[in-house]
Amino acid sequence: VMRNKILSAMVAAGMMMYGASAFALETSVSGGSGTINFTGTVQNGACDIQTPDLKVDFGQVSAHSVQSGKESHPQPFSIQLSDCQLEGLTTAKISKVSVVFNDTHHSGTDKKIIATSGETHVGIKIKSDASGQFLDVMNAVDTAAIDNEIPMTGSNPLLNFTAYLIQNGSDAVVAGTFSATATYTLTYS
Repeated sequence: VMRNKILSAMVAAGMMMYGASAFALETSVSGGSGTINFTGTVQNGACDIQTPDLKVDFGQVSAHSVQSGKESHPQPFSIQLSDCQLEGLTTAKISKVSVVFNDTHHSGTDKKIIATSGETHVGIKIKSDASGQFLDVMNAVDTAAIDNEIPMTGSNPLLNFTAYLIQNGSDAVVAGTFSATATYTLTYS
């Protein structure tokens, strides 16, 4: 009799534990999943580039404000370098960086204008804040080197530029959307 009571108590306790877990509320709910892609490039340059891909937004611009070959709507942008090793990579201490902007869609004669897409007849010019000069832009047919040198000081230099809209060619600027893509290459000396 005692054995039956103990056995009955164990069966009842087991059923209560199973029953409680079967009716317990879920404490978490699946929220989905995703993928993270990590990319980068290890290069032999003197500095890390903190801002490799930039976006410059001119916003909405009136067609009449971009006429007669005048630069308008200045938009500042910067290339942030860090962890620069200015000594030991070459026989001399690195003191300059040459920045070459490349426009692969333009083969015109004005080496200072980046061509834009669309039929707006605007282009983009880039001025170095260090020199105050508009920079030459490489295009698909250039073979000559371009000298856009900027002095370097410190291990985390900030290369500052200003982009301007300009009428590109003799056709009048017209309303519409435009975009342009340029790559840049840094060379240390």
